[in-house]
Amino acid sequence: MLDRMSRESLLEASQTLLQAVTADELEDLIPKAFASALPSRSWCLFFRDSIERETPNPDGHQVLCIPLREAGEVLGTVLICSSDPMFELNARQEADLGEIARLAGVALASRIESDLAREQARAEAAEVRFDMIGMLAHEMRTPLASIKGYASALLLEELELDSDTLREFLQAIDEESDRLNQMVTHLLDSTVIEAGALELQREPVSMPPLIRKTTDTMSRRTDRHRIITSFTDDLVPVFADEDRVQQVLINLIDNAIKYSPDGGLIVVRCRRINDELLVQVSDQGIGIAPEHLNKLFERFFRTEQRRALGVSGTGLGLPIADALVRAHGGRIWAESTVDHGTTLSFTLPIIRESGVSRHED
Repeated sequence: MLDRMSRESLLEASQTLLQAVTADELEDLIPKAFASALPSRSWCLFFRDSIERETPNPDGHQVLCIPLREAGEVLGTVLICSSDPMFELNARQEADLGEIARLAGVALASRIESDLAREQARAEAAEVRFDMIGMLAHEMRTPLASIKGYASALLLEELELDSDTLREFLQAIDEESDRLNQMVTHLLDSTVIEAGALELQREPVSMPPLIRKTTDTMSRRTDRHRIITSFTDDLVPVFADEDRVQQVLINLIDNAIKYSPDGGLIVVRCRRINDELLVQVSDQGIGIAPEHLNKLFERFFRTEQRRALGVSGTGLGLPIADALVRAHGGRIWAESTVDHGTTLSFTLPIIRESGVSRHED
């Protein structure tokens, strides 16, 4: 009977301790965990310090001090008090209190470590946000300065411009506005994704028309690259958010343009592989070193080649593409050879005959 009661009290104590997420929450729960093994007319208090064992409290109640230890370090002390002058613990109660103290010590050490990790993560996140603000301010300054410069020139009454120059100025303003808009869009999308507020409006989407529309748009942004498409005959619709998939394509093609500064051919392919459509964007650019491939989809990552070339951008385009593809139940990856170009690939689940994607729950 005693063994069964002992197991019940230990189980109750364990369940109580598991409710805490932080060390502060655990401080409030530790006395409740010990209460299951205490005799009547007894209670306990918890302090995050060390107190000598068996020290009477000021009220004259009997007190038993149990230190909570983990890895030889005292993390706190439980004071067991009783209004019973004949206070005494039997062997089972002593064993239970000892085991609960061990469990509480492990739990407290774990919560303290978790709290430190969370605090470090918050500090690192704050540092990343600080760096992000500085980087965005730097990146946005260039298109803003260009827009301001061209607009100011157009407002000068004494400056007479021919039609070609006027068109050149207006085109520059339009292009720099697009760059600025893309930066703001990336920042907002990254914030939505980080907050876990991304929502997809799924519907059947035929990829060839979407890819053609996107490549036509991107072709107008460059005069040094030729963007072509290639499709197999077995393509079927995907169940996806068309706007978000187009955003993925834009980010990948934009990356291909930036990493092939001398121009060249960019090929967007789409083919079926089992229950997925595979989309690939290949360029003939400078390529990416093998050690950087896995970092391409990390926020704010910028390769040495990108810095050397002075390529602008937020460093959010590919991470956003990664999040959007994964939200659709697809995969995304990069393959590259230095000086021979890069291929960025992603998959999307197709619509089965039942009308539901295999990746849909």
